[in-house]
Amino acid sequence: MNNRTSIRDFVKPTIITAQQYGTKVSVELDHSDTDLDELMEAFHTLVVGLGYHESGWKQYIVDKADEYKEEEIENAVDMGIYEPNAELRRAAEEYVKMLSEKEIDEALAEHNADEELISDFDSTLNDGLNEIDWTEEMEEQYWKEQPPYTFETDEEIAELEKYDDYGQLKTPKKEKKIKKKSKK
Repeated sequence: MNNRTSIRDFVKPTIITAQQYGTKVSVELDHSDTDLDELMEAFHTLVVGLGYHESGWKQYIVDKADEYKEEEIENAVDMGIYEPNAELRRAAEEYVKMLSEKEIDEALAEHNADEELISDFDSTLNDGLNEIDWTEEMEEQYWKEQPPYTFETDEEIAELEKYDDYGQLKTPKKEKKIKKKSKK
């Protein structure tokens, strides 16, 4: 068996499909040699297509970037690669010495409050809301923000039926076989 990639492999489509709660979303790129930007855009389309809000996707990316930055700094410090600038270190130490215990406590309390506020964003839509707090205006706003139904019209359903369960465009040969089987 030959493990080398041929030129024909590069023109095969890249198909990525996600399914959740009966919603199926597929992204097809007309080539196999995708770069990371194309792949991440495809994932973005899948995530939003499954009903997640755009702001949730963005917040996830920002949070992940922060995690990666922290990991890189920790790894660099552990390996002895990163050491803060001596002048920066001295300035930070002097600043901390100038602060009173009360100011340090207030700064830590403010930091912790911010952390709690940020963690609240990770909750689901209805967390913390009981039925008494849920108003008609909120209900209306909720439904306005929901993505439109996919494949509502007959034309859209017909377009969807052109694809098999794996998101591949059905070839005329496959369609003929399906028709023949249904006639028998």
